[in-house]
Amino acid sequence: NAGFVSLAMAKQATPEGRVFSFEPNAHTYNRFRKNILLNPGLEQTIQLEKLGIGEESSELNIYHAGGFGN
Repeated sequence: NAGFVSLAMAKQATPEGRVFSFEPNAHTYNRFRKNILLNPGLEQTIQLEKLGIGEESSELNIYHAGGFGN
């Protein structure tokens, strides 16, 4: 979703508020980062991490199916 929910939440946050976002897919992460930069002031509110979170610690390969954003 390239950060649309995180952007909406960040716009509603108080000045002290923070939004923590996680995106493991490099393609989507880069689109998300660009979307943050297109919204002045939100780069201080959104903390974007290029990783996935889950129940257990492991490494997985993520493949981009293509089509979206190409």
